Amino acid sequence: MSGNFFPTGNAKFRAYCLTFKTGIDTMGAAAGLAPLQVATFGARFTVFDELLAQCENNEFRTPVKVDELHIAKRQLTADLRALAGVVQRHPGTTDPMRTQLGLPIYKQPSPQPPIAVSPGVDITDTTGRTITVDVHDKTTKRGKAAGAVAAWVYWFAGETYSQNPGDWEFAGAATRPGYKITLPDSVAPGTMVWLCAAWVSRRQEAGPVSLPVPTRVQFGGVGAKAA
Repeated sequence: MSGNFFPTGNAKFRAYCLTFKTGIDTMGAAAGLAPLQVATFGARFTVFDELLAQCENNEFRTPVKVDELHIAKRQLTADLRALAGVVQRHPGTTDPMRTQLGLPIYKQPSPQPPIAVSPGVDITDTTGRTITVDVHDKTTKRGKAAGAVAAWVYWFAGETYSQNPGDWEFAGAATRPGYKITLPDSVAPGTMVWLCAAWVSRRQEAGPVSLPVPTRVQFGGVGAKAA
């Protein structure tokens, strides 16, 4: 874990570590910690606690003891960060356990609902084997649907389109209007080609597919503009 989630002053740091130590002594494996990790933290806490007591007593405080205290605190801090990270990442750790250990509770992002709508697909130009397509929100006729970062575009060559998704070819991911698709040379001029698309979320989860729209591959450089 990065950043200070614990106090740094000696007295408050000791109190925090004591709370953490008491908690992991009880939780152990339930918080994802091995017995050796718990025992090592306890031993380092004891060393730090004893040195702190000595340095707070002028009778025993010496420059050597102060240096030893600083070393013990650095070691205990490193252990605290490491073990706190293990506990935070452990699937079995609950928020009440984090509270008991004095660990921060991070707000979990709300799950993104799946995209439930298909996009609108308009073929705006066909020049030779290059097809220009606009994929847009069907309601606003522009932009993307809520939660979408792109649209996956597919094509199929044939007088009637196939109902089998496995027969369609993936053309790419459209992120803005005017997406261009260049068909392979194996698609002869005059061939009917169908395009469809589906919105995709940031987690690469696709929504429903749009109805296919047709165009014909043009001869040479002849272009066909959509009305």
